[in-house]
Amino acid sequence: MKKLISTTLLSGLALTAIGFSNEALAADKDTKTTNATITYTEGDMTIDPGDGSLGSGLPDNLNFGAHKIQNKTAENWVATDNGIEGGPVTTGKLTVNDARGTKAGWSVKVVQTAQFTEKGGTGQLTNAALTIKTGSATNTGGTRPTGGKINNSLTLVPGAGGEQLIFGAKAATGDGISTLELSKFELAVPGDTAKRAVEYQSTLTWTLSDTPAP
Repeated sequence: MKKLISTTLLSGLALTAIGFSNEALAADKDTKTTNATITYTEGDMTIDPGDGSLGSGLPDNLNFGAHKIQNKTAENWVATDNGIEGGPVTTGKLTVNDARGTKAGWSVKVVQTAQFTEKGGTGQLTNAALTIKTGSATNTGGTRPTGGKINNSLTLVPGAGGEQLIFGAKAATGDGISTLELSKFELAVPGDTAKRAVEYQSTLTWTLSDTPAP
């Protein structure tokens, strides 16, 4: 009985050794590779108009209200959504979507094309000054720009040649979506400026270029 048991144990050990030997001899016979790629092409660079709600983009209108004529004291009016003094202040956002993928930088300049001029006439509000107050700048998908008037103010110069940098990205910044908060629009009119009982109008033009900010 002892002899039989010993033989069985030896047989089991032999089979185990053969199994290990077969595993050690196993080898890969062939190898293949699969390459994966994705390519992006240069996109556009635009000023985002917003979603149509108040304050989501550049304001369509700046309404400084209706006021009685007086020529004694200087006036300072704030644009409101309803044109009523003390009403909801008109705000906005200047958003640049730079999808070029180049990080080459850009500039946004704004100009008041002409002084406030009588509707249907030629008379102007001499020396009236329109100022844009700005807030912080943010960025999504890239590097936040630092050029222009961030957390600052910009008083416009009416007429040709009055373009001024309000928001800009130096080279290696401004890629993705960059936004500058426009927190208030103010109009200062000197007390001695001649005024008529008419509506005065002016226009702001915002221009985005691929020139990097200084």
